[in-house]
Amino acid sequence: MQPSTPYTGGDSPLTSGWFRPVQTELVADELPVRGAVPRELRGSYLRNGMNPMFRPLTYALPYDGDGMIHALAFDDGRVSYRNRWVDTRELQAEKRAGRALYGGYGSGLKPVPADLAPGDPPGPNKNVSHTHVIHHAGRILSLHENGLPYELTSELDTVGPYDYGERVGPAMTAHPRIDSVTGELVFYRYWGERPYLHYYVADREGRITVSVPIEIPDSVVLHDFILTERHVGWVIGPGLLDARTRERVWRPELGTRIIVLPRDGDLAGLRTYTTEAFFVLHFMNTYEEYGVLVADYIRHNGVGRGAPPRQVWTERLLLDLASGRMRFERIDDFQSELPRIDDRRCGLPYRYGYQPVEYGGTLEYGSAYTLRRPNMLCQWDLERGTRKLHRFGANRLAGEAIFLPRPGGTGEDDGWVGTYVYNADADTSEFVLLAAGDIESEPVARIALPQRVPFGLHGSWVENWLPG
Repeated sequence: MQPSTPYTGGDSPLTSGWFRPVQTELVADELPVRGAVPRELRGSYLRNGMNPMFRPLTYALPYDGDGMIHALAFDDGRVSYRNRWVDTRELQAEKRAGRALYGGYGSGLKPVPADLAPGDPPGPNKNVSHTHVIHHAGRILSLHENGLPYELTSELDTVGPYDYGERVGPAMTAHPRIDSVTGELVFYRYWGERPYLHYYVADREGRITVSVPIEIPDSVVLHDFILTERHVGWVIGPGLLDARTRERVWRPELGTRIIVLPRDGDLAGLRTYTTEAFFVLHFMNTYEEYGVLVADYIRHNGVGRGAPPRQVWTERLLLDLASGRMRFERIDDFQSELPRIDDRRCGLPYRYGYQPVEYGGTLEYGSAYTLRRPNMLCQWDLERGTRKLHRFGANRLAGEAIFLPRPGGTGEDDGWVGTYVYNADADTSEFVLLAAGDIESEPVARIALPQRVPFGLHGSWVENWLPG
């Protein structure tokens, strides 16, 4: 599905360089490799990201643009690639018009009614379906928290919105978590109308088993959440959500609330704790030991209109669930985001975390946004309190990393860590595969890609699943 007039970007810093969209959907087999791809790796890495098909009407953040799935399939030492736009209802309307109709995040712009066909979404908020992509209960789902998931075929073509038998609408978080022990998908939605928060669980077959509205006093931004063997929870920083524009407004006098709920959704067990104002966009992992909730996350000192100059660091919270006592420990001072772990340890005690981090200044995008230059991949050893760094090079920028376990292996360092790396000098991309047990050494494999992969967000490793 190619646009009649391809948008090549470059008219804004937010659509240039690493962010510049690609215009071609393709399939490429037998990608060139420097080094050797482990022959035992079999499966696919699916990653979502922003890729506007048409020139945007507004573009205040790099986190705007139509969703595009990039897939790398590994099989017997060979690697293939394919990419597909997520063909949302809004994008279908724009393709008929041959231009953008919807404004970007928080713009409030609605399409002109005459430009829409019957049944087209009226706006203003567009489900761009660009934030995450998961595989659960036999379905590939592309996610964006401003609307429902979109189901994809095995070839990554779009089937349409997926609503779990009309049990979830109008939206779903873009950051669900899969319990590797039970196979459950644990998720929620936050919304601009009551109930502002709704909690769900789908079993390994995709059936909704828990659906619980949770009363909170304000509409807030909740991109990620706490999941342990026994509880779910939300760190609710005072970044309130404007119901009209969905803009964040920082209200530090309200402090931060931490809500903890039993996994079965029993509201009688809900507990709320309060502390000083801060905001969490992403958790690295959360778990419980001896009645203490341990949460590792990226801490922001504020977010949205009215927030102080941004300060970001990696932090651990230890919350005694019985007494409410809290202790905060700083893990590191990197001004970076997008932490990941071995997903098999989700909600369980763990040792290693991974995050793209920077060592060479910032990319400035006016007063609205600053993006760090993630030139390295950090591996934290949370047991020993140490870190190791893999340096890609001053003009090579790394995205979110993914852990690929060795088949049959159980150790958190028995496998590989992979990430897309953009070469800003050559304007090319490659996928770099590192040995998790030797992160500082030369890559195991550097896989040349047939076209650039623009900056993106979250993805999933799907073992023993190949597209097509």
